[in-house]
Amino acid sequence: MKKISTTTEFPNWFNLDNYEQFKDLSIRELNLELALRRSIHLGDHSNPNIVPAQKLRNKKALKLIEEGQPRLSGYDWDQFDISMTNILPNDSRSLPTEQQIEQIKKFISGTEKYDYEHRQFAMNGDLYVNPISIRDILHVAHHANFLIREISLPDDYETHLSASFYGLPVTSTLRLHPLSKSKEYYSDNLLLSINLAKASDAEILSALKAELSEWRKTLNTPEPIPIKSRRGDKDKIIQYKIFPLIDILCWAKANSIEIKPSVFMVKVFPHGEYGSKEFTDYISGFMKKVLDKAYILV
Repeated sequence: MKKISTTTEFPNWFNLDNYEQFKDLSIRELNLELALRRSIHLGDHSNPNIVPAQKLRNKKALKLIEEGQPRLSGYDWDQFDISMTNILPNDSRSLPTEQQIEQIKKFISGTEKYDYEHRQFAMNGDLYVNPISIRDILHVAHHANFLIREISLPDDYETHLSASFYGLPVTSTLRLHPLSKSKEYYSDNLLLSINLAKASDAEILSALKAELSEWRKTLNTPEPIPIKSRRGDKDKIIQYKIFPLIDILCWAKANSIEIKPSVFMVKVFPHGEYGSKEFTDYISGFMKKVLDKAYILV
């Protein structure tokens, strides 16, 4: 493993001036910045259970950081996902072909423009609620067809649509059926159909509120206990320079580079405000807290 032993060996992209803009971000924007960094920090670039689309998001995020654009929430991730949908294999867990890999490299490096022809079809989402994508549909179809063959059900849509199996919910069936091989993909996601034309917003929200507890019970997915921020956490995120720290450590991990706290703390705090002792004593613990997926800055 390569080591960085002095601050002069740091990559050229690491510039604290690029992070000054984070002082003016809102609570919502800071939460989004943390969310976009969590999977990179957890090492999803080498996790076999992470679908290729998420790995590509992580690679693109690191590429943006290396280009001196650390404000990841300012990037058009909806358009990135649309473009990746046009490139990736139909089965979201299949390996891309060599031709697809070359296309992906061009998009990640920024040497090829996005296909904005499909931008009109994009819909906004949130960190936890998003419209189902074409990739989701293809993935569901792939695993549903596999399950249909495994339990010897006919897969003729027109003739056998009335069979009771076809009325089962997608998420619970693919996740809980003993013959299913896609349980891990649905560990967090529940695929829903919401009729916008026949119900008001209030009625839809009321129905969701009434059903959520039963859905969680069926899927054995309890409501997470949020790690709420304490008063002063926003100031600490800026004061401890959490985003520069996360980015340099994520970059080092992704590139198999070792940097000791005694080195990166000098680079991040050139005026000596904090050192390796402070990092070990409390800054690393605070950084771990804000990177927890249950953490919410309020």
